[in-house]
Amino acid sequence: MGIGEAAAPVAILLMEFQTKIIEKKKNPRARVAIVGVVLLVVAMILALIRGYEQPAMWTFGVAMVVLVGGAVYAKGDLTHIRVSPIDLVVNVSEMRIGEAAYPMAQVEELEFSVEGYDGMWIPGTGNSQHSRESAYNGMDNYISFRYAGEKVGCRFYLPDAVHVQLLGGVFKEFYAQRVTFTERDNAGWRTFLFEPVTDGQWEDLMIENGYK
Repeated sequence: MGIGEAAAPVAILLMEFQTKIIEKKKNPRARVAIVGVVLLVVAMILALIRGYEQPAMWTFGVAMVVLVGGAVYAKGDLTHIRVSPIDLVVNVSEMRIGEAAYPMAQVEELEFSVEGYDGMWIPGTGNSQHSRESAYNGMDNYISFRYAGEKVGCRFYLPDAVHVQLLGGVFKEFYAQRVTFTERDNAGWRTFLFEPVTDGQWEDLMIENGYK
């Protein structure tokens, strides 16, 4: 099932999409690798000082051991990407990210980049919907816009197909209410209700659906 199929029309009482944002945090285990980087810099400095070639070599050796060991200890992940407790709320009147509210009338350059929901099968990887190695994690979805001259944006979580349907409902409301926005996939291609389209196809679909 593709994301477009997941976004088939459903009955939505309130045209509002709500989910959690995604945040990055430093992996505490990565501190060991950072120590290795510092030692590596020290080794390079010592190598430039006459008479410190031997200490430089020893420091370099220790730095590499600490750096590699730190990366292994951190499991190659120097940052944690996780679902935050902070809410993202989107409707035709406003957007809210946590406690910050952005009236839609003052929002410019609104753009959504949608990859897929958590567990959605990745096209081209075979029929492996139950394999985590062949499924999206729902975390690579983005919203960005300009408000009061400032660029605002965040990653957001799509936990399931229902949330895709809700977001699609909001998109339809945007189109119907003439809210200026752009939807894209993560490759940067323009989409119409999550399906890739050319600019010409987008114009035709807007007319066919009565949005123009």
